Amino acid sequence: MLTQNFGVMRLIKSIFVIALSVMVVTGCSKETSNKVDEAQQEAGEALESMQDDANQTKQEFVTEVNNKLTAMEEEMKEIQKQIGEESGEADKELEKKMTEIKKQKELLESDLADLKEKGQENWKELKVSFVDKLESLKTSLNNLKQDLG
Repeated sequence: MLTQNFGVMRLIKSIFVIALSVMVVTGCSKETSNKVDEAQQEAGEALESMQDDANQTKQEFVTEVNNKLTAMEEEMKEIQKQIGEESGEADKELEKKMTEIKKQKELLESDLADLKEKGQENWKELKVSFVDKLESLKTSLNNLKQDLG
């Protein structure tokens, strides 16, 4: 964590030096000064976002994911009802897609259980992969909703 804060401080220092250099080189015209101020503000906002991500604890992440999975489960129940109203080949194809989505969700829940057991140091490595899988599940669910019309 200390190395992350040191890295963030180095980034801020670098941004400041670059902004100062731009102002000196351009003669600090009012327009240039405004652009530098905007760039500094955007860099600051990006830095705050990075710090927020870095400061998110494992427990906060697990809670957030559990909430998302619960919401997806509710969506899946609604979609399952709609699939039941379909008939013929459409019903079979939609049911097949729903089965795949359920498998994806089960794997994600298993990965979440593994994530809970990992140490505080290792969990961030798994977080990136986990977020990708969660987005993939969300995309699959949205695609199935589109197929239902």
